[in-house]
Amino acid sequence: MEMRCAIYARYSSDMQKPESIDDQIGECKRYIEKRGWHLLEDQVYNDFAITSSDITREGYVRLKQAALQHRFDFIVVDDLSRLGRNTAESIQTFSELTFCGVNIASVADGIDTSQKGAKMPFYFKSIMNEFFSG
Repeated sequence: MEMRCAIYARYSSDMQKPESIDDQIGECKRYIEKRGWHLLEDQVYNDFAITSSDITREGYVRLKQAALQHRFDFIVVDDLSRLGRNTAESIQTFSELTFCGVNIASVADGIDTSQKGAKMPFYFKSIMNEFFSG
């Protein structure tokens, strides 16, 4: 079965380079290609210079809405911290998305929520991401 994929990328402050969005998207595209999955070009979401603890980020909100409408099978992120640094929100998102059949793959973390046993590393990484957010 061909997996339909979306990508989410974000950088958090004016101190970071806008090019990091392109770098993240590039990593995600390589990951998708390596697995023989299919990137839906109209399902690439991003947020610029916005902290991940802000759960009202425009790109993030649109991503979640599309996911809950099951427009794709996977959300691919370069690093789970790009998706969010709020533990409660991350765990809620994990629960909502996996319940409706949408999984999350994090390239740098090696987390794929479609795999058995992914819940614990996802939760642990979510806690660590919030801890390191400041």
